[in-house]
Amino acid sequence: MILPPVVAGVTWRLIYNPNFGVLNGILRLFGLDTRRWTWLADPSLALPAVILVDVWEWTPFVFLILLAGLQAIPQEPYEAARIDGANAWQTFFHITLPLLIPAILVALLLRTMDLLRIFDQIFILTQGGPGFATETVSLYIYKTAFRFYDFGYAAVLSIVLLAVTMVLCRLYLRFLKPNALE
Repeated sequence: MILPPVVAGVTWRLIYNPNFGVLNGILRLFGLDTRRWTWLADPSLALPAVILVDVWEWTPFVFLILLAGLQAIPQEPYEAARIDGANAWQTFFHITLPLLIPAILVALLLRTMDLLRIFDQIFILTQGGPGFATETVSLYIYKTAFRFYDFGYAAVLSIVLLAVTMVLCRLYLRFLKPNALE
């Protein structure tokens, strides 16, 4: 989580290398033929490979948010549930999960905003390819501005991306916690 996304992208690009990458090396140890597995060049494998890198990098952040949420839950509801005879599952579903919803909401909001603007890892890993298999809106905006030199259109796309991000965040707040916007 503390690695810059560019460093994580370069590291995983080496891991995914079809010739000398660690992943294909480990799979070859198990007797699998990995010559046809080009993780970042195959359109059917590139997107799952990029998703794996993102999950690998940001799962600790989500866990830290959830851990902070768990530590903020007071002990009194658990004591009352124990006195009332609630088992572990009842305690989890009726006390822990409802009190953890604000932390889950924060994690979902931050990850959604981050995923809408993801650029650096995909640029390092695949540059949006093969074809358009891993191209994101941020990468498209970059290509529009700096490869096709259409800065006006790229600026409009950036504003639209900001608006979509704001609308999605508002929808999260509306549907996941109805009283959050009042």
